[in-house]
Amino acid sequence: MKRTLVLAFLVAFALWPAVQIGLVQRYGTDPWRLFAWGMYSVPGSMRTPRIVVLHPERPPRVLPTRLYSEAEDEIMMIYRVRRQALGELAAADATAEALFALHPDWQGVALPVLTLSLDPESARTVMDVAQYTRWRDGDGPDYEADAATFSSR
Repeated sequence: MKRTLVLAFLVAFALWPAVQIGLVQRYGTDPWRLFAWGMYSVPGSMRTPRIVVLHPERPPRVLPTRLYSEAEDEIMMIYRVRRQALGELAAADATAEALFALHPDWQGVALPVLTLSLDPESARTVMDVAQYTRWRDGDGPDYEADAATFSSR
């Protein structure tokens, strides 16, 4: 029994780096988390979620982070921490619902996440934007933005 447990531990220990690399590449999990082996091979990624208020008849309104209310700031801090560790595995549904509860007049919300990462080809940092859009009634267009949308905010 003891030998089987030790053997199972060694197999899991040997296979985990491949699983963790797959999680980083597929879902953008933080290579510094989840018992990572490659944590020193990449810089820690910086992920910054933003709030964009959506309305069907008006242009999207990006809320500047400096103007977040205390409640908005707390909601987004929780989402940022989860998103930092789990990447795309961190569901944004609870964050959108919390923002809808805080703002009953909002029709939709987009939660773009700006990620600063290292581009291996150019050896420069690049900004990527992952999008998440949620409409209160469940039906509406997706919000699309690029990193330039947020460069001056």
